[in-house]
Amino acid sequence: MNKRSDIYLAIVFGAIPLILVLLIFGFIYSAHHSIVRGLATFDAVWSSEAALASHLFENEGKWPKDWDDLQSAFTQNNIDLEHIGRIQQIVDIDFQFDTKCTIEDFSAISMRDGTSNGELETANERIRGTLRNAALQRPSDEGAAEILAPSLD
Repeated sequence: MNKRSDIYLAIVFGAIPLILVLLIFGFIYSAHHSIVRGLATFDAVWSSEAALASHLFENEGKWPKDWDDLQSAFTQNNIDLEHIGRIQQIVDIDFQFDTKCTIEDFSAISMRDGTSNGELETANERIRGTLRNAALQRPSDEGAAEILAPSLD
């Protein structure tokens, strides 16, 4: 072989390990990013669900008006203000819900980016269950029957 072929072979065989290393680091970074994002999402959904449940329990089934209304419930669950800020960047809570309305299709928690996942659906179902239990414990309330009955619309 001539010198030119040797140079080409050196470049090709030198580039292959570099490409493999870059692919491996890219895969590791992507996997790490997905795992960290997944954990942050799970934590935000779980923390929001826990705060909503605590708030409903402490306030006789009354729905919170805003994030400030939930602050004591977050604090009660050992979640600090900085963490609440990160949660607010990931999830939305429907503060417009009227507990005297039917809850069958109500989603208390949603992702700010519009995505959905099984944990989010499970959390919303548990919140609906908490609302049903709150309605059962205050049957004298006019709205309790509406919460327990599915909408006929």
